[in-house]
Amino acid sequence: MRPLILLTVLASFLFSSCAGAPFPREIFDREDVFKIWAVADTQPVNPSHRRAFENAVEDFNLNTSNVHMALVAGDIVNSASEEVFDWYLATRSKSYITMWNEIAGNHDVKPDGGALFRKKIGKFNKTITRGNILFILVSDEDGTKPTVISDKSFEWWKKTVENNRDKILVVMTHAPLEGSSIVFSGLRDRQITNSQRFTEVLKKEKVDLWLSGHTHVPHFFPRTIKKKDNLNGVVFVHISSIRPEVGGLKHPESRFLAFYCGTKKLSVFSRNHKKRKWQNRHAKHFMLSKTVECP
Repeated sequence: MRPLILLTVLASFLFSSCAGAPFPREIFDREDVFKIWAVADTQPVNPSHRRAFENAVEDFNLNTSNVHMALVAGDIVNSASEEVFDWYLATRSKSYITMWNEIAGNHDVKPDGGALFRKKIGKFNKTITRGNILFILVSDEDGTKPTVISDKSFEWWKKTVENNRDKILVVMTHAPLEGSSIVFSGLRDRQITNSQRFTEVLKKEKVDLWLSGHTHVPHFFPRTIKKKDNLNGVVFVHISSIRPEVGGLKHPESRFLAFYCGTKKLSVFSRNHKKRKWQNRHAKHFMLSKTVECP
């Protein structure tokens, strides 16, 4: 996969300009917008990878305000150790955002089965309610490359979806679903195992938004955001890695989500933290199933 990434990253210098509608900076002063920073795959292997997350936090502090919550889609560390988790938490604490919610990725689970993640970060699976938005966070439970979600966790997820039909549902997992059409989600190592369990539920139940990371690919790739009409219109959103790749050619990126209260509008924006710019050509806008109620 790395040669393909290299070629496409090089192509990005030709095609990933900031064309598109200008980013609405006034959004940060609006009290009627619920705002989320969505991050994935900090996963440092060397000091430059650590600096990438530190710089991303600094970038967001300097260039945004009044963001209510951060979501982290796993692979906080590359291999579980107390020192790296402590570095992550120390860096996170420098953000003005006080509400952070993480799931475990495969690298967070090895080599200790997720014991340090639970000690340092918290529960594997949980829900968060803000207004009428319910966030369902489901962790990877295995250190291998595919995201492994046990039948017990799946049943918890299914019951949570079925019991909250009155809410806007947002799911976050480490890898995307097979069947989501997210780039590389057709590869076994880049998907949730036994994804059909979830897709069968999605055909019957309404989930508005599904966030995932894992593949690290930049946002200019095709199919990094995909609405699936055959799965009740769920919008799948890939979050690129904070960790730079291909010798730094692939820049640290994240997503910024805006839920417009009193409307059904959702906006998904892309941030390049190395350039400290909004990538306006990657912005997407969707209609949710229900009107957003402000938290």
